[in-house]
Amino acid sequence: MSKRKQNMNTLKTENLINRLRIFLIAALTVIIFYPPYLQGLYFEKHVLPTQIIIFTTFIVFLTYKWLKNDFKFFKTPIEYASLGFVIIYFISIFVAVHTRSAIIEWLKYCMYFAVFYMISDLADDLKTKLLFLWTIVISGVGVSIIGLDAALGGNLVGILNKFFSLLGVQGNLFFGLFEGNRIHSTLQYPNALASYLMAVFFVTIGLFMVYNQWWQKIILGSLSFILFTTFMLTQSRGAQLLFPVAVIILLIAAPKGS
Repeated sequence: MSKRKQNMNTLKTENLINRLRIFLIAALTVIIFYPPYLQGLYFEKHVLPTQIIIFTTFIVFLTYKWLKNDFKFFKTPIEYASLGFVIIYFISIFVAVHTRSAIIEWLKYCMYFAVFYMISDLADDLKTKLLFLWTIVISGVGVSIIGLDAALGGNLVGILNKFFSLLGVQGNLFFGLFEGNRIHSTLQYPNALASYLMAVFFVTIGLFMVYNQWWQKIILGSLSFILFTTFMLTQSRGAQLLFPVAVIILLIAAPKGS
């Protein structure tokens, strides 16, 4: 094979690798964004299609790594720990009361591991890391806005349900968002919503530390206010007790001067 032909093949491979990387980042952005709007993938009817999407994406990801000649699978202790959860849930199948439910739960953890591993591998520069973090924040703010709207009468929710019904979605996609004077939002469980929003809130505070422009801080401050307000209106006592502990951990772990 001539040197010119070798260079052309190398260039084609590099172009394919770059396209696969763009596809994977785009797919993961979508995967990160939408689950909170489908009851947090609690129900099987939402989990199974998502698993198909994620495991298909993971196959593409393995192809991407093979083309890069990157055969090192684990790089950090956290990746080993996350695999440990998958192994533990697999072992639990053999002693489960309901085998089918145990297998479904194990597949959930396989799904979580696949998403975590792909993100940890692909987020190898600041731009990609910020993209994933902003996706988490925007998704959380959307969940908060839907919950606040439901508490105020549900005008936005009504518009969204009409829109999705035009797309062929049977029944209301968003329901049970505000019950018992507590915001449930799309997760439909106030304690789960509070835990989720608390995590997203601290991601937002982390981004607040990264950006220096005044207008960037105004945007992030406004988003964190929406998240915190919704968090408080869940009236989750457990999460509210945990919140100051998380604040102390954040202050200890935050970079000096931030």
